[in-house]
Amino acid sequence: MKKALLSTIFGGCILLSGLWMGGSTYANSEIDKDLNTSVEEAQEFLLDTKVDGMFENRHDTDFYEVIVQKDGILTINLNAEEMGTYLSILKADLTTLKPYLTVNTFRNVGEKDSVSINVTKGTYFLKVETDGAPSSGGAYSFTTEFIKKVVKQEKVMWGKTELKLGQIGKVTILQDTNLVKLASNGSLTIVRTLDKGEEYRVYSYKSNHGGLYGVGGGNFIQKDVKVKYETPSKSKLALLTQ
Repeated sequence: MKKALLSTIFGGCILLSGLWMGGSTYANSEIDKDLNTSVEEAQEFLLDTKVDGMFENRHDTDFYEVIVQKDGILTINLNAEEMGTYLSILKADLTTLKPYLTVNTFRNVGEKDSVSINVTKGTYFLKVETDGAPSSGGAYSFTTEFIKKVVKQEKVMWGKTELKLGQIGKVTILQDTNLVKLASNGSLTIVRTLDKGEEYRVYSYKSNHGGLYGVGGGNFIQKDVKVKYETPSKSKLALLTQ
């Protein structure tokens, strides 16, 4: 018995159909030609972008890969017109983040088309699937937004004072000495007396009057045997810039 076969390419999906002589019809067969139907073939994308995708048949699944460089909040918005479309977030070990976060554009009770979740630095996969697309498939898109987590800097103590950005060193008062100001004509005026044992951050240095350590607010401490000047260690500075 002779048969005829018709092959039609539609939207990246090959639809095969045919007729037996005598009027019987083949059941339609849809062969998915996507390149991202598994984690191994996941398409990479960047954060803060829009991604356009296409379901090639009624029960299609696509995978995407994204690298998150810092801890923060990841927001995903999904758009798929009148299709039962679901998006879930998987960690690198392929476990789904809990609570199981999915979005459904049918918008039934308890379902939504956007989600925000705290994520840590690492690789994640997005799984987008449908069980309600037309037989010929359909288009969808999603956008991502990422806000880096702001980590409060812990205080880095250096002796009695806190080490600050822009600080070049510190002065320890060995004997009572004067805090001074440098006038526009180059002369020094006394502000007050500094007590033995006190420590002050140093932000600048001038060579006037044998050396002046700038301690902020236009005030200086003269370089002499009454004071001890030190610079921060590399290990201290590393803590400050983490």
